[in-house]
Amino acid sequence: MLLLIFFLSVTVPFRISFEDSPTYNWIMLDITIEALFIIDVVLNFFTAFEDENGELVVTREKIAKSYLKSWFFIDLVSSIPLSAI
Repeated sequence: MLLLIFFLSVTVPFRISFEDSPTYNWIMLDITIEALFIIDVVLNFFTAFEDENGELVVTREKIAKSYLKSWFFIDLVSSIPLSAI
């Protein structure tokens, strides 16, 4: 994911500055990357974590509550497909 974020941070400003209209290849690449970000949000609901006591939490309900309280909304907003807007 970090590589995709770096890739987007380099290519998007370049494309905005110098490209008149996006080509089919860029559109498909954007859709693929946005889909990967959405998949990452979904996978975070199933990723175990350590609680404040150092114990591994594997219960889906606790994982979901923790994710919703922490990074979910930031991840959700960042995975909105801007090319569709």
